[in-house]
Order: sequence, then C-alpha cells, then structure tokens
Amino acid sequence: MSYAPPVDVAAHGSYGPGRAEAARAAGRPVYPFQGRIGSPEFPAVSGRYHLYASWTCPFAGRAVAVLDLAGLRDVVGLSYVDDERDGLGWAFRERRGADPVNGFRYLSEAYDATEPGYAGHYSVPVLWDTETRRIVSNHSTLLTLDLATAFADHAEPTDPDRLRAEVASLTADLHAEFPAATSAR
Repeated sequence: MSYAPPVDVAAHGSYGPGRAEAARAAGRPVYPFQGRIGSPEFPAVSGRYHLYASWTCPFAGRAVAVLDLAGLRDVVGLSYVDDERDGLGWAFRERRGADPVNGFRYLSEAYDATEPGYAGHYSVPVLWDTETRRIVSNHSTLLTLDLATAFADHAEPTDPDRLRAEVASLTADLHAEFPAATSAR
C-alpha cells in the first residue's frame, strides 16, 4: 500500500479557495464533472463505481449517508481521503487508509486521469467509474441524487424506523469523531 507523506503546509502551502476561484475566473464550473448514473454512458451497474469521500466534508457525508441508508455499500465502493490537506489537496494517508481501487496517493490523480493537466478545484465527494477509469461526477448534489435514485433496484426497502436508528448512529459517530465541530449545535 502506498500512502501520501504527512501534511506539509510549510513545503506546499495550505489548500485554499485559490483553485476554485481560478476555475470561476476562467469561466469554468467549480464542479465540472457532472456525469449522471443511469445515463447510457454510466449505467447503474453494481460494483462499477467507487465513492471517494472525506469525514470532514458535509457534502461527502451526505453521499455516504445515502449509501448507508439505502443499503448500497455492496453496490458502490467507498474509501476516505485523509482529514487534513495541504496545498497538494486531498490525500490517502494511513489514518483513513490507502486507495483500494487505483492506488492513488492523492485524489488529484483521479482528476488528472480524467482530464490531464486539470487545474481546477479538487473536491469530494468524487464518484469514480472503475470501467472507464475516470471521474463520473464531483458535483455533490447531482451525485447524491443519482446514488439515491439510480440504484433503486439494488437498494434495500425503506423502513422509517430503521432509517431513524441509522441516522442516530451516524450522528453519534460524527459527534464522537469531531466533538468540537459538533458541540456548537
């Protein structure tokens, strides 16, 4: 397993809004990959897709919650980038584990594989197509909607009591992982 080195803000700077602002200034969407699951290009096939997420990103958390609540963990793979990032962006470090699909050390490698020389914002969540070996979507709203609807044939039947219990469990996990961030609520 190959991991990225520790966060090094002194060497690489901090990851800030500069990349997103540069994309906007160039007239380009901040979230340019907007493929749709269920389209002819990206059929809803079990085992074909992998979700890259971060524990620290609420948008990625929503996508993970959809996977969990719909019972899609066996349908769409999931892995996490490290909680901290420097100027190189999201990375795979020992704390959250290696990239099990591509062996990437940095999530930017997925962006570059999809669009060589990509100069935009590196965001999560990212839905990766293991067949075409490129990003399907990094648009969290569309990606989450597609996970919630396109895999309906693979999803577990919805039981409101089960969903309430799972939401409570996920919330407890988040509070335990990030007590300072969640205590202000």
